[in-house]
Amino acid sequence: MIAEGKAKPMIIVMPYGNVRPKPMPDFAKDVINDIIPFVEVNYPVLTDSKHRAVTGFSVGGGQTLNIGLTNTDKFAYICSYAPYTATEEFKKNFTNYSPDATLINKQLKLFTISVGTEDFLYESVKQNIEMYKSKGLNLQTLIVPGGYTWMNCKLYLANTLQQLFNE
Repeated sequence: MIAEGKAKPMIIVMPYGNVRPKPMPDFAKDVINDIIPFVEVNYPVLTDSKHRAVTGFSVGGGQTLNIGLTNTDKFAYICSYAPYTATEEFKKNFTNYSPDATLINKQLKLFTISVGTEDFLYESVKQNIEMYKSKGLNLQTLIVPGGYTWMNCKLYLANTLQQLFNE
């Protein structure tokens, strides 16, 4: 996609986010306090939020929402694919969610949630989409045929890679 001019050059960091037996909320702290500083010290990256994205599939999609929407000062792009959100961390962050939608919409250049219509997470994802929209967040969705598959995940990624860092 970079060679075809469809995506900007970028460094993609893919930590293993299944942090059991450590509690899931520690992963957000790991990303903010350990992974981002490590990448910034060791790689030639731009360090402002406008040049940083968080994305993930399934449990990683849920972690994307947890990490990104609680740190909109650090990520201007939040792209969640078939997010699994039946976690204590998600409940803690979003059960009584009262965001400053004006501020978040100003900070985020892109907030997307993608899912397939036959995905076993489809109904819960639809509920989350409606919740975020009802809070006034600017949210784009990509809802496609099919289920919980890597083919759909690749489609979601190909769609959002073309939207990242286009200023």
